[in-house]
Amino acid sequence: MISFIIPAKNEEGYIAACLASIVAQETSEPFEVIVVDNSSTDNTVKLVQQNYPKVSIINEDKPGTSAARHKGFLEAKGDWLVFLDADVRLPNRNWLKSVRSKICEPGMVALSSHYRYYGISLHERFLQLFGTFIFIYPWIFFINNILGHSAHMIGGMMVIKRSSLFNVEGFGRETEFYGDETLIAKKLYKQGKIVVSPDVWVWTSGRRYKLQGMAKTVYMYVLNYFWTLFTGSPYHRTV
Repeated sequence: MISFIIPAKNEEGYIAACLASIVAQETSEPFEVIVVDNSSTDNTVKLVQQNYPKVSIINEDKPGTSAARHKGFLEAKGDWLVFLDADVRLPNRNWLKSVRSKICEPGMVALSSHYRYYGISLHERFLQLFGTFIFIYPWIFFINNILGHSAHMIGGMMVIKRSSLFNVEGFGRETEFYGDETLIAKKLYKQGKIVVSPDVWVWTSGRRYKLQGMAKTVYMYVLNYFWTLFTGSPYHRTV
């Protein structure tokens, strides 16, 4: 069984499309969907309850994605856990089949990929994809296979083996936002193989680019990624 776990705080504008892309999956694989409400003050919970009654809704009052993901992990029943951000959309109906084919490989403990963005301009999409394949994937190869230091995952799409997550005691409380995916990747790297595959990419919104601008957004993520990677905690703990 697979469990989808989606942290959500004030996501009424995005979460319906996320859930629609999940329930549209063409698979015989049994799965559950858990939304972890992180003290929303909008209509996120009501929207999910009215339109997706089979989706489980649980509450986590402690702010931050790490706390919400950890609560979802504790409640989930699946052997594999798919952590998605609320603005993520699965790109096609066979996405889960692709994930299943990847996680069947021996020694796998986690799977991740890269984003493609909706809601941004064409040239911003080009720059994002250029950076992904020219910089990020070569860096992932270098750090995993040459440095042997740790692994890379994107927080908005992480597929993690439940037993391995249990072995590392789940998600920590070191941060509310930045660096949480890097911290868990560092822990899981000691458990087995983490694969970052371009075959299981996901859509995500460009809202942070719009809010902060592309340059500042990239700077903040890069700074906190490397700070977390080499010091064990992010430079900024909150957004």
